[in-house]
Amino acid sequence: MEAIERLVFQLGELHKLEKAHWNLEAFPKMPNLKLLIIHDVQLLHGPKHLSNNLRFLDWSGYPSKSLPSNFQPVELVELHLLHGKIEWLWKGTKYLDKLKLIKLNNSLNLIATPDFARVPNLEKLVLNGCINLHEVHSSIMVHKRLTLLDLKNCKSLRSLPNKFEMESLETLILYGCSKIKRIPEFMGNMKCLSKLHLEETAITKLPSSIEHLTNLDSLHLRDCKNLVCFPSIFCSFKSLKDINLAGCSKLDGLLEKLWNVESLEKLIYEQDMEDIREMLSAQSSNSTCITPYKGLDVHHNSTEGNKLKRSHDEYEGVGASGEGSTNNVPHLKRIER
Repeated sequence: MEAIERLVFQLGELHKLEKAHWNLEAFPKMPNLKLLIIHDVQLLHGPKHLSNNLRFLDWSGYPSKSLPSNFQPVELVELHLLHGKIEWLWKGTKYLDKLKLIKLNNSLNLIATPDFARVPNLEKLVLNGCINLHEVHSSIMVHKRLTLLDLKNCKSLRSLPNKFEMESLETLILYGCSKIKRIPEFMGNMKCLSKLHLEETAITKLPSSIEHLTNLDSLHLRDCKNLVCFPSIFCSFKSLKDINLAGCSKLDGLLEKLWNVESLEKLIYEQDMEDIREMLSAQSSNSTCITPYKGLDVHHNSTEGNKLKRSHDEYEGVGASGEGSTNNVPHLKRIER
C-alpha cells in the first residue's frame, strides 16, 4: 500500500444514504498518499490518521468534528470539506505554507475559523452556507495573499474584526449574513477589491473608509432594508460599473446621485416611476444637466411589482432556457444618450 498516491471513493447517488463500515485503519499504510477524494460515502467514523503528504483533500460529508490531531499536511494545496460535520479545522496554529484554498461549504457545525497566521499563501477561503459560524479569526483580516473571502449565508455571524487590511483581496461576499449590522473599516491598502456583495445584511450605513476602494467594479446591496445612507463618494469612482440597490426601501433620491457615475453600466433600484419621469423631464429642460450614458441599463423594480430575479444580459449571452433575459422583467428601462 505504500506505493499508493491517489485514492478516490465515490459510490454515486444509488448508495448515497447507506452507512459504510469501511476500515479506515488502512490510511496509516499509505504514507505517500497525495490525493484523496471521497464523495457520496456515508461513514460511521472519521479517520484517526491521514497522510501528511496529501496535496489535495476533497472529502464531502466528512464525518468527524475535526481533522486528526496528528495531521500535519505541510504539502497540502487544496482542502475541500463540504457538507460535513467538522466543527473546527485545527486549534492553535499550523504552518501550512503551500495551502491555497479552503472550501467548507455547508459545514453546518462549523463554529469558528482557525488562526491563519501561519497559512501565508492562502488565496481563497469559502465558507458559504456555514450557518452556525459565530467567529471569524482576526488573522484573516490582515492576510496578504487572500483574493476571495466568501461568507455567504453565514447567518449566525454577528460581527467581524474591526478592519480589513487585505491588500490582495478582490472579492468579498457577505451576502445573507443577516445579523451583520456593521461593516469593518477598509484600510488604504485595499486597492484590489473589485466586487463587494453585502446583500441581505442588516447594515444601516457603509463605512466612510469605503473611499479607499477606488477600483471597485461591482457593489451589491440588494435587500439591505436598514440601509439609510449611501455615500456620495461613489460618484467619483472611475471603475464602478454595476450597482444593485433593489429592496433598499429606506434610501431616497439615489438616481440623481448616481446619474453622474460615468463608468456605470448597470443600475438596479426601486423608485417611484413618476419620480423618474420628473427627473428626466427636468434634465431635458436643463441643458447643463448631465444625461445618462450610452449603455447604461436602469432596471426598475417597481414598489408595486414583483421581485427582480435576473437583471441584465446586454441583449446577448442569454441561455437557451431564457434564463438571464431581461424580456420578462417588469418596468425595465434601458436609457441611452
